[in-house]
Amino acid sequence: MIFKKAKWTIDKAILILAFGSFVLISFTFLLMDLLGHNVSMHFNTSALFFFFISTLSILFVSLQNNAFTFVISLGLTLGFSQRIVVLYLFPDQLDYTKTLDFSVIDINDALFFYCSCVMSLLIGCLLARFFPKIRFSLTNNKVQERSYINFFFLRLKTEYFFNIIIVGYVITVLLKFFVIFTSGVGLTGSIHTADQSLYHWISSRSAVINGYALFCLIVLGKYGYQNRMREITILYVLENLLMASRSFLFSMIQVFVTTYYLLEIRIKTKHIILSSIVILLFSALIYLAVTALRDYLLTGGVYFGTYNPLFSISHGFGMFEPLLLWMDMPEIFYEKSIGFIPDMKLFINSFTIGDFFPMPEQLNLGKLMVAYGRNVEFDIFALGGHAENAGALATTYIYVGFFGGVLYWFLLGLGMTLLVKSNLHLFWKYAFVLVFGSGPGYAFWATFMGLIQPLLLIGVLLLLYQIYKMVLAFLISV
Repeated sequence: MIFKKAKWTIDKAILILAFGSFVLISFTFLLMDLLGHNVSMHFNTSALFFFFISTLSILFVSLQNNAFTFVISLGLTLGFSQRIVVLYLFPDQLDYTKTLDFSVIDINDALFFYCSCVMSLLIGCLLARFFPKIRFSLTNNKVQERSYINFFFLRLKTEYFFNIIIVGYVITVLLKFFVIFTSGVGLTGSIHTADQSLYHWISSRSAVINGYALFCLIVLGKYGYQNRMREITILYVLENLLMASRSFLFSMIQVFVTTYYLLEIRIKTKHIILSSIVILLFSALIYLAVTALRDYLLTGGVYFGTYNPLFSISHGFGMFEPLLLWMDMPEIFYEKSIGFIPDMKLFINSFTIGDFFPMPEQLNLGKLMVAYGRNVEFDIFALGGHAENAGALATTYIYVGFFGGVLYWFLLGLGMTLLVKSNLHLFWKYAFVLVFGSGPGYAFWATFMGLIQPLLLIGVLLLLYQIYKMVLAFLISV
C-alpha cells in the first residue's frame, strides 16, 4: 500500500495552539509579577522568567516537526509546564513539603537548570538542520526501508520480522499472567525474594517489548498487511491495568503519534479533537480508578475519597518536585550508587537471574526518593516494593551536574534530530526515540539497556521461531 507523505503529521496550527498556550500562561504569570500581582509563594521574578523562556523553547522544539521533537516536547510539557502552572495557582500542592523545606531560591535554581537544559536542547535541534542527511548504505531506498530490515547480521522481510515481535509479545503477556496468578510475583509493589527472581524476570519480559508490538501493528496496518490491532490493543490494556499503570493511555497515544510521525502520515485535525474529548472525559476516571487499584496493591486499602482528579493527574505526570528533591539531597547519600561502574553492573545484572555482580551497597534511587522525601521507613534493599521516578532532568543532574546536564541535552537534541531525519529503517528510528527520546532513564549510563534488552529478546524470539519451523518440518517429513 502506497500512501502520500505529509509534511506536518500534526497540523502546525494545532502545535502552536497546544504548546503556545503555555507560553501565554507563563508570560501572564511573569507580567503579573512585574506588575506586583504575583499570587505564588514559591516563584520569584527570575523563576517565572526562566519558566517563560522554557515554554517558548519547547514551542520552537515542537515546530521542528519530527518524532523526537514531538516526544520530548510533550514529555517536558506534561512533566514541567503543566506542573508549574498548577503549583503557581495552588501553592499548597507542592510535594515533599511534609519532610523537606524548599525555599524560593531552591525553586529558582531548579528552574534555572531546567531552562538551561531546554534551551540547549533547542540549540541542538536547530543546529542539526545545517547537517546533511545521514544515509545508511544498507537501507538506500524507500522500497528496502519498507520491505526489508537489517537486524544486525540478518536481513529479514519487515512483515515477517514485525509478526515475530507481535507473537512474542502475546506469549510473554500470557506468561506474565500465569506467573502473577500462580505466584503473585510481578504485581506492582510486590516484594520478592532472591529465589523468586526467575519468576520476576519472566513476568517482566512483556514490558520490554510492548511498545514495539504496538508500533509493529500500526506499521503493518498502514502497509496494507493483516490488521490485528483490536485484539493486541485489548491485551496491552489488560496488561497495563494488571500492573496498575496510570499512564498507559498516554503511552498508547505517544506510540501512535510517534509512529505516524515516522511514517510521515498526517493525523486529521478532527481525529485530534475527538481524541482530546475522549481523554478529557475518561482519562481522569481511568487515572483515579487505576490509582485506587495501585494503592490497593501497595497498601491493601482503597482511598477514593482523597483524590482530586486535577491534582492527582498533575502530580502523576509531574517531574518538577523530584528535580527539587534531588538538588536538595546531599550527594553523600547516593554517590556510591551512581556512576559508570555501578551502572554497568546494573546493566549486566539485568540480563541475569539473580546478581552476576553482587552490589550490597547499591541503593535503588527510586526507593531512596521515598525514604528521603517522605521519611518512610522500609527495607530499601528489598527486591521489588515501592519506589518513585526521579525523571529525566533529575537523573541528568544526579549524574553529570549542572554543566554536564546542559551539554547532555544539547547533544540529545543534535543527535536525535540527525537520526530521525536519516534514512535508517523505521524500526531502528522508533527504537532510539523510544529509549532516548525522553532523556535519561533511572540509571544514566545504563539507559541503553532499554535498547539492548528488547533487541536481545527479539533475537531470541527469532531463534526460537526458526527452531520451531525446523522441528515442525522434520515432524512433517517423518
